[in-house]
Amino acid sequence: MTIHTLQNPARLDECLAVIGADDYLIFIDNAVYLLADDQPQHPTMRCQAGALRADLERAGLIERPNVIVESVSYDQWIKLTEVHAKSVLWD
Repeated sequence: MTIHTLQNPARLDECLAVIGADDYLIFIDNAVYLLADDQPQHPTMRCQAGALRADLERAGLIERPNVIVESVSYDQWIKLTEVHAKSVLWD
């Protein structure tokens, strides 16, 4: 089990190519804009996924009903890193 932290939106396809069903994908920083409902195509998730709540708020996406991932607090993010054996940063 790996937690994939997507920071750079340009690396999404690369990340999705290696992600497994038992992994977790968290969107942070500018990658949260990939979740906006005005994007031409939402990413297809093959695993559980979330986005850092603070970054969703900053991007004005926290209240959008079309955001397809869970909102994750900093504390929840820390817990996710504790339960996943490996961590990969896509920056």
